[in-house]
Order: sequence, then C-alpha cells, then structure tokens
Amino acid sequence: MYKVFNDNIPLILHSDLFQFAEIDNYLYLKFDEQDDWSELIETMWKIDGVNGLSIFATNIDKSWMEFQSNFKVVKAAGGIIRNEHDEILVIERNGMYDLPKGHIEENELAKEAALREVKEECGLKDHAIVSSNPKVSYHTYLLQDELILKKTFWFSMSASVNEKLIPQNEEGISNLFWMDQRNIEKNKDRFYSSLLEFLV
Repeated sequence: MYKVFNDNIPLILHSDLFQFAEIDNYLYLKFDEQDDWSELIETMWKIDGVNGLSIFATNIDKSWMEFQSNFKVVKAAGGIIRNEHDEILVIERNGMYDLPKGHIEENELAKEAALREVKEECGLKDHAIVSSNPKVSYHTYLLQDELILKKTFWFSMSASVNEKLIPQNEEGISNLFWMDQRNIEKNKDRFYSSLLEFLV
C-alpha cells in the first residue's frame, strides 16, 4: 500500500479489493494497467466533497512506478523528536504546525540529512536518532509548473527539554515548542494530514 497527500487529501494505492472500498467520502476507483495516470492526476485531487481517493490496482508495484513517472521525485529527511517527558518538538511555519525536515543533499545519507536539518531549523546540538528504521511520507505539489512528489524519511529522535531552541527564521520558522499528545490532538487541524499519520 502507498499513501500520497496533496493539500491534505490522501490517495491510497492498494491491492486489497475490499479494504478501502467503503470509507466515508472517499472516491473508490479501480485502476487498470491500460489506464493513464496523467489524466487521473490532473483531476483526482480536485473533486469537491471528496476526502480521499482509494485506488485499487492488481499490480501495485507496477502502478506505483507508473504513478511516480508523472512527477519529479525529490527526497527529504526530518525528525520526530521526543524529550524526556514524551513531548514532541513542533515548529510553526506559515501558520501551520510542522516537524523539522529538509532536502537530502547530494552524497548525503537520509539519517545525516535528518540530523543536520534538525540542528539547522531548531538549534539543537545534542539530539540523537533512536531508531534507524524511518517512517516515510509522500506528498505532491506544483513548483513552477512542474509536478513534484516529495518522499520524506522521518527518523525518531531524542533531545532534552533543557536545550535552547533557536528557530531558523530564514526558513520561515516563527516558533518552536514542545507539545504533548493531548495538545497535538487538540490542534490536529493545524498539522498537515501526512504528519498526523505518525503523531496521533
């Protein structure tokens, strides 16, 4: 199964005919090998009243490769950072709550990029990766008339609540703070849907 977000609307590509067939306000489609992804991509996230798309494909790996071929794929890495009180470090950017992340540079490992981006965006120095098995999210956007598919590797990290937080203002980060689970639930509408997959 693959899940891709566009403007908080998920597209679920799967090979289970019945698992995602009856989700409320989801459009369910069967994708045949002769179908054209490019035509579907143009319209699939623009249908009013639809909260998501459930697309069944018999050959999911081939369909996923064909889906990706319509985009420029870029890779990023970031951190899901917890302190000793099990609070998560949240950044505020453009009025939305987010997690620190950034592009993976050439010849850089994903975990190296994640540690670097957390340091740059949050000012942390003593953070560490606690699991080498990252979660992965996908989202799409349009950049200068080019369709982009961003694949982000999210590494679980630890950091101390006593470390000074320094927001990277030049990246549009206006605030940094620790947030407990109750407040994450309370502020779900200010997080991107792709992040909530990992936080609630």
